[in-house]
Parts: sequence; C-alpha cells; structure tokens
Amino acid sequence: MAAATGLANDNALDAHSNLVSATVGAGVVNVTTQAQDPAGNNHFSLVFARALGINTSDIQASAQARFGGFSAANVVPLAFSKCESDPGFTKNLQFFPSHGSGLDDDPGYECKQGPSSGWELSGGFGWIKHGTTNCTVLVDIAAPWVSADTGQDFDGTCTSVFAGWKATLSAGKTVEILVPIFDIACPDSGGTGTDPCSASPYGKNGKGFHIEAFAQISLRGWHFSGGGDTYYTPEASALSSSLKLKNPDTGLFGRFIKKVSLEEAAVMGGPTTYGATGAGLSK
Repeated sequence: MAAATGLANDNALDAHSNLVSATVGAGVVNVTTQAQDPAGNNHFSLVFARALGINTSDIQASAQARFGGFSAANVVPLAFSKCESDPGFTKNLQFFPSHGSGLDDDPGYECKQGPSSGWELSGGFGWIKHGTTNCTVLVDIAAPWVSADTGQDFDGTCTSVFAGWKATLSAGKTVEILVPIFDIACPDSGGTGTDPCSASPYGKNGKGFHIEAFAQISLRGWHFSGGGDTYYTPEASALSSSLKLKNPDTGLFGRFIKKVSLEEAAVMGGPTTYGATGAGLSK
C-alpha cells in the first residue's frame, strides 16, 4: 500500500491524493484514489460553491491495469524456433538461420519437437504467411497454428520496415521487437511415436508453425537473399566472422531480452515462458 500511495501522490497535480483501495489479482490491478487537500483532509475544497453552502466535494477516480505475458499481438511476420530460445537470458548475441537455408536443420541449431522423441524441430526463424500488403500479422496463441512460408525469399512487404530498423541501428539506437516462438514446425522430417504435425490444420505435409508463446528480441543485423538486403552492426559482423558464415547462410542476428513492454494492439493473459511481459490500462 505504501508504494501505491506514493505512486498516487506522484500522479496528482498537487502531489496530494488519498489511496482508497488497491488490489492485485491474477494479472489485474485495481486502484481507487480520492482527492486530498494540502492539510491532509480527504476532500476537495470548493470556492464558488460556498455561496450555496457547499464547502467541499468528494472526488474519487478508479482505474484498472492488466499485466503479464502476451496472448495475442500484431507482429512482424517472423516466427522464431524454441531451439534458440533463451528463457534464462544466459545467451549473448545469436545467429538465427532462415528456414530453407540448410543451417536451420544443422545439429547446432535444431532440437527435439513435440511430446514424442525422435522428431526434430528446425532452428532459426521462418516467415509467416499473411496475405496482406503490410508487414504485420495478428498472432493469437488461443489459435496457435499459423501458415508458414518456409522458403528463404525475403518478405517484400517488410522492405520499408527493415530500412527503418537499419537507420535506427546506424544511429546507435536499439531495435527491440516482440516475436512469436514456435515449438512445432511442419512438415517435419520424420521420427518415431506420434507425429507432432498430426494436429496441424494444414495437414502433416502442410507448411505451418505452432506458436507457443511470445518473446522479445533486440535485433543487431541480418543477411537476406531473394529481395532482402544485408546489414551488420559491428558485433553482428564479428559473430558472422567467428561462425564462418557464407553468403548462402541467410538469417538474423539478435539476443533475447527481458523487458516489460507497452505493446500496441497486444492482448495480455498469455504465458511468460520467454520473459515477454506487458502492462497497460484496461479501464
């Protein structure tokens, strides 16, 4: 309550406010405050109304905020593999190979997918099909399957977005984006036990991702083909050299970050597996 009282006072123009109530539930905070005069009286002193015999007024205000993991958001049409995910934030800068580049199926990037053993999950990232002229797609983990474009070609609708990111990074600033994380990628290369792709609405041989949660990534560079360009920050260039990446090895450079975000068009109530959390007014 002491912390809430301090915040309520900070939010008042005269730094005087009475905290009537503050409750914290599952992902929800409800707060009610009351006007307070400089003498500590919990009312607002009136001037002109005194001529009518009304000296004070009780003024209260209530608000509600939601917080927690994201369950849905409008995002750039990129989906990242859980193989490279970093829920403990112990990894530094990483290279995320494009699906279709060959490196995504390299043992250094792939991992096991689904509940069955023997089914490999490609690493890196893939493009999400969205069928619009904008570089954005709504992803909702309540309807977790999204159609995938598993080729290497750059999504042409994102040209201006990446150009803006390049300008931002070149100016020494950061580019931090919210991205969906997939735990199943279809079609797969076979295995034993139940095929994780058997539940895909696109069929076992259809191209799709099953989205598990959201994460936040700080981008540091990229190398694309099929219409995309190449941009490296100095640290991305150094990592590319140390990994001995070649021209066909397309992908993104970045690191997972833990940050509370205020994302536009985002819905709370999802898992916090990868640290992507948000907060915003709901009432």
